[in-house]
Amino acid sequence: MKNKEFYSPIKSLVNLILTGEKEINQGLEFIPITPEFTDSLINIDDDYYNIHFLHCIALFLDECNVSERNDIMKIYKENVIFIFGTLILNGQLMDIALEENKDLHTVLDDIFSDYLTYKKLQPTLCLAIYFYIENLSQIEFNDRLILKSEYEKFIQCNSIKRVIEGDIDINS
Repeated sequence: MKNKEFYSPIKSLVNLILTGEKEINQGLEFIPITPEFTDSLINIDDDYYNIHFLHCIALFLDECNVSERNDIMKIYKENVIFIFGTLILNGQLMDIALEENKDLHTVLDDIFSDYLTYKKLQPTLCLAIYFYIENLSQIEFNDRLILKSEYEKFIQCNSIKRVIEGDIDINS
């Protein structure tokens, strides 16, 4: 299956998390990764978020140009279950909806619009991407090197719409 072009920012984000740079040399058999990435995995606890991942995600989303932000919005909209899961998890969506007397979809549209128009970055957007790529912590590497084929497999698997068994159509 060919990945949709608008998933290309995911590759840049993964590169940033792994190597500290948005672009990597594709000609290498092994991709060197930063100590920050490997150190972030050492004492990872299921009850805590990977701070290195969240820092890179926030930095990446803040630095995106207009075209990249539009692509990110397409990823969010195609995988809106991560946004709703994040918002429900921290109760933010319901609180805002009740406080502003808006329905959930309107609140979500406001969050998207604020990011697209003003680059206003809500924690919800970072966490949704975090949940989308958190499996990066499971990527296999040795001596701070990732085999290019392992990297490419990760990019391929994380550049598609996620389907969760039993998904409901939240747009209806």
